[in-house]
Amino acid sequence: MAIAKEYIAAHFTENVSIEQLAGLVGLSRYHFIRAFRRECGFPPHAYLNQLRLLAAKELLRAGKSPTETAGEVGFYDQSHLTRLFRRTYDITPGEYSALMGHRH
Repeated sequence: MAIAKEYIAAHFTENVSIEQLAGLVGLSRYHFIRAFRRECGFPPHAYLNQLRLLAAKELLRAGKSPTETAGEVGFYDQSHLTRLFRRTYDITPGEYSALMGHRH
């Protein structure tokens, strides 16, 4: 799973598919998902989103707008970023940015 995690970390801004990851480690799609979850505690897509959210926090701290941030970290749009950000951190990206002293 280390190879898959490294690949996700290097390509988190891209559209990473389960098929790509499973192929890297030589497993079927379903076996890969189960093995990844068993080793990491959550499925590959959740791991990918976690990396994207951490990168989003860094960009927001640096003064990027939520709209710019969403695209740069690989989310489909700002609403996707906002939904996951709020679910994870209980605050919107805009609110987080404001707390960091930025206005957009």
